[in-house]
Amino acid sequence: MATATMVLTDGTIVKTITDGGAGDTSPTAGSISVVGGLGVFDTLNINAGFTKDFLGSAESPQMLFSGTQAGSKKGTLDAWFGDSGYLAVPLSGVFTVSNFATGAGETNYYELCYKSGADLLANIAASPTSNCEDAAIGGTLVASDTLANGAPDSATGIGGYSTTAPYSLAIHVRVAQASAGTSTFESRLVSEPASFAAWGIGLVGLSLARRRSKKSKA
Repeated sequence: MATATMVLTDGTIVKTITDGGAGDTSPTAGSISVVGGLGVFDTLNINAGFTKDFLGSAESPQMLFSGTQAGSKKGTLDAWFGDSGYLAVPLSGVFTVSNFATGAGETNYYELCYKSGADLLANIAASPTSNCEDAAIGGTLVASDTLANGAPDSATGIGGYSTTAPYSLAIHVRVAQASAGTSTFESRLVSEPASFAAWGIGLVGLSLARRRSKKSKA
């Protein structure tokens, strides 16, 4: 049975959280939330990891991955969120990314990763600092983007991407925080036909995260 999985690492400590498993503070199937600290990231609030059973379906993949992290000094956070058992052939939709930071010099790298079968998540858990197409992960890059602090939100269209069902999908975010501060990230996959509910959840989540960050800066 497919199980949504989140993997978080600061390069030394690795946390792997499965839907409904230890460390998941969300009681809802298809949703993972994590609160706590991880290495130099004293406060870690991954407040939205949504996928099928909660958002979209195997035939219409929808994913939302967002979080807020505060670090006392510079550091890098690799955050992954994914699921398996997707059936949409081909995959079409939009991959959107956004971020906000109070610390100077932050850059976030985002990628959407695909792999036929179900071993993508196990590979990620074993090598979470790798990128999608590295041999350790063995995935295929569907879309990617890099946003510096203050850059506008970005969207990449996915037009009929060739897939072999069943397959796994994962969103990878690398937060490179160059100094102490608070930052947010958000990424969404909305397949076609687009789910307006998915967009709504994402926009509300980003708005709340940015308000919290601006208040803490003030």
